[in-house]
Amino acid sequence: MYFVRYDKDRQCVSAYDGQNRIGECTYRIVSGDWVIDHTFVEEAYQGTGMAGRMVDRVAEEARKAGAGLVADCPYARKRLGQAGTGSAEDRKKQGEQDLLELLGRVPGKVSDLQDEIDRMKQRQKR
Repeated sequence: MYFVRYDKDRQCVSAYDGQNRIGECTYRIVSGDWVIDHTFVEEAYQGTGMAGRMVDRVAEEARKAGAGLVADCPYARKRLGQAGTGSAEDRKKQGEQDLLELLGRVPGKVSDLQDEIDRMKQRQKR
């Protein structure tokens, strides 16, 4: 039976086949962001989806902690890029969309917020 286990103290998610550890996805914390720096699965277990499960679990734990998520590891970069959550720009866009959706429930506030977001984007381009 395959499963993954999160270990906060070791800053990793490990994959197991029964009692045998068959893979690991490690991260480090940099300026509040979780940076996935390595993903490894034993050769006999490659192609089983365990690497994806480990990266997804790190992403889930980062969200629970309110942290940003960045991938230095090529596999994690590819995995997170497919989900659209891997880059700081993607997280920023998602945050803007979430905020607009929330404020969309308050009449008269959405256009003010959108105007402010547009002004911020213009300032960043300078």
